[in-house]
Amino acid sequence: KNTAAQVGGVWAGEGVTIDAGSLSVETGSKISADGQGYTGGVVNGAAGNGPGSTARPDDISPGAGYGGVGGYDRRGRAGGLTYGDPLAPTDLGSGAAPDNNSPGGAGGGAIRLAVSGTLTNDGVISANGQTVTNTGGVEVGGGSGGSIWVTAGTLAGSGRFEARGGDPSSSYWSGGGGGGRIAVYHADDSGFTGFTTSTAVGGGGERPGSVGSVVFVDTSVADGHLKVYENVEFGQDVAL
Repeated sequence: KNTAAQVGGVWAGEGVTIDAGSLSVETGSKISADGQGYTGGVVNGAAGNGPGSTARPDDISPGAGYGGVGGYDRRGRAGGLTYGDPLAPTDLGSGAAPDNNSPGGAGGGAIRLAVSGTLTNDGVISANGQTVTNTGGVEVGGGSGGSIWVTAGTLAGSGRFEARGGDPSSSYWSGGGGGGRIAVYHADDSGFTGFTTSTAVGGGGERPGSVGSVVFVDTSVADGHLKVYENVEFGQDVAL
């Protein structure tokens, strides 16, 4: 919702919430919001969409940002900046600026899972940014990863959570999208093994996007036990 334009002068895109007593994602299955965030800029347009996008100065573009900054382009222009809350992520990932031949990569969407009982993830729950396929002469940045925010009584399974930035269409000219944001809250995680495989890495190439934020919080401990297996960065003046 609201992925291609501002509402009342602000970016107000929304994802999807699933409320469940229990939820199981089996091996080989996935819940995906890949590429469902703010859209990339239209061909020959001025910019991509979202607070972490960038303007299009010419025929190449840097990556969009969200949890991590977007990768810069071959001419040294900076990628999109970070925004949003690493502990309660609800924002959509941003879309990259276009070039003369292709729209920019779209950002990842936003997934909110509220599971009162057990979330068993043996597959993939993802909100990855879009990579635009290079069919010749396409030099656009990747969209930034989106948001995954989970609260569950029990977390189990061997699957993973992903909010990757999209790769650039040209690893030589364009920048990768910044990683998104993942926050998973649980009272019992003794049956889950996907901590180190869950990721919000930035899109690749010669100028990759920066890693976003991935946090797991054990709510059985007073005030919560914060666990960081990849990365989390709190911006200037953030109050916890």
